[in-house]
Amino acid sequence: ERKLLNNKGESRKSLRKLIITPAGWNFLSETKNRAAQSSRCFVAMSFSPTLDEVWAEAIQPAIESSGFEPHRIDQTPHNERIDVKIMADIKESAFVVADVTEQKAGVYFEAGYAMGIGIPVIWSVRQDDLPNVHFDTRQYCHIVWESKEDFKQKLEDFIVAIIGRGRR
Repeated sequence: ERKLLNNKGESRKSLRKLIITPAGWNFLSETKNRAAQSSRCFVAMSFSPTLDEVWAEAIQPAIESSGFEPHRIDQTPHNERIDVKIMADIKESAFVVADVTEQKAGVYFEAGYAMGIGIPVIWSVRQDDLPNVHFDTRQYCHIVWESKEDFKQKLEDFIVAIIGRGRR
C-alpha cells in the first residue's frame, strides 16, 4: 500500500525476493533520523517487584544523568494495544536499554525489534543471571552488574561513551 517494498524480484521455490524501493529507503532513513533526534530511552526489563529498586535507583537515574528521558511502558497510562504501543515507543527512542535479568521473552523481543529498525541497544544483566543469557545475544557486550550502585555508574558511563550525552 505504501510501496516500500517491491516483490517482483526473482523467486525460488517458496522463497520470495523482496526489494526495498526508494520510498522504502527514505522511510528507513527518516525513522533512523527521528530516533537520533530523540531524547527518549526505552527501557525493556522485567516488571518483577524484585527489580523495582533497580529501576528507581539505578536505571532511571543513570539515564537521566546522561541527559536522556527514561521510558518504561508500564509507567505511562494508556489504553492502546500493548504490542503496538511498545513498537511505537521504541521507534521514537534514541536507544534502548535491555536488562535481561530474569530472562523475560518480551525484553529479548523489544531489543531485537529495536536492532531490526537500526536503534542501538545497550544490554545488561545481573551477575548471578549471566549464565542464563540467551545464546543468540551472548556475542553482544552486556553490562554485568552486582548492585544498584554498580549498575547506575556502569550504565551512565556506557551511555555517555557509546550514545553520547543527551540534550534533555
